[in-house]
Amino acid sequence: HCTRIIPQAPKDLWNATATLDAAEMFESWALWSFQQLFIEYIASCSAHVHDDRLFKHFSANCQLGVKQYLIFIFASNSFEFVWRGVVDAHFPEFCRWVWGEETTCEEVFWRAEDHIVGALWYSCTIAIVAILRFEHAMTTELSPLRPK
Repeated sequence: HCTRIIPQAPKDLWNATATLDAAEMFESWALWSFQQLFIEYIASCSAHVHDDRLFKHFSANCQLGVKQYLIFIFASNSFEFVWRGVVDAHFPEFCRWVWGEETTCEEVFWRAEDHIVGALWYSCTIAIVAILRFEHAMTTELSPLRPK
């Protein structure tokens, strides 16, 4: 979808970035749901881990690794919506007041966006590593789910 939007409006990438942001939000939700499905499966099928405190703490820690990405992606998209949709559209003088120099809100946003994107890469990496660690640690319990 983004590759169709970019050539149509090369000067306004808002639609393309909004589409990519929506895809990232879906990705984070899918990762969290996938991890939660594995945890629920093991808790319901394996009697020895159901009451195991170590499993509860380990699964909660792995789930936290995925949940931080989910929260961070939704927070960063909310920040973008507020910054571009409210501050830039209705209070453009706010950026000059905050930064103390002649700049546009879009320039300020793109500077902040560079840092946010870098942080999101790390956050996504933590989420994927958390899922991989859980799958590796629970290989025996998850073996019935293997593709045949």
